[in-house]
Amino acid sequence: MTTIIRPNLEHAGEYRGLRMTADEFLALPESKCHYELINGIVTMSPSPSMRHQQIVREILVQLATFLRGRGLGHAVHDVDVRFAADLVYRPDVIYLSAEKFARCSTRVTEIPDLVVEVISPDSRRYDHETKKHDYERYGVQEYWLVDADERSFTLYRREGERFVPVLAAGERLPSSIIAGFELELTPIRSLF
Repeated sequence: MTTIIRPNLEHAGEYRGLRMTADEFLALPESKCHYELINGIVTMSPSPSMRHQQIVREILVQLATFLRGRGLGHAVHDVDVRFAADLVYRPDVIYLSAEKFARCSTRVTEIPDLVVEVISPDSRRYDHETKKHDYERYGVQEYWLVDADERSFTLYRREGERFVPVLAAGERLPSSIIAGFELELTPIRSLF
């Protein structure tokens, strides 16, 4: 009798390279793989580093702590966001106003008000150009880029149809869309 050993495809990127719509992509079962849908093609990226995850956690904790009990909205991390019929990104952190959050059921189908990306060595150009362009094109109001290697924070704010860069100079990065919120940079810089 022959025994057939089947690999665990969840860890092998079983969907990578497949063409599908955003609706088909969002109907896939949960996976430990980091998939995104770009121009209708499923792509996969490696797991983030520990430093990357620590930075994401610090930003999420600051946002969630500020938002708790205020009724302004919700911060969520590492979740699929449908931007178009052929585009689903998985940002590090997003913020949705209370109204947008209420319109989402099991998946994020509203354009986030705020998107945060922590740059990984292999994603520098992608985060600075491709994702920035897409977030701008689909109406994200603020886009924060955190670059641990460059020890920098860049905030893009929407003015009309365009993002305008605002470099973080002090110890706080104020948000124009979350009234009263300022990201404290010192705890994040300590992780660089």
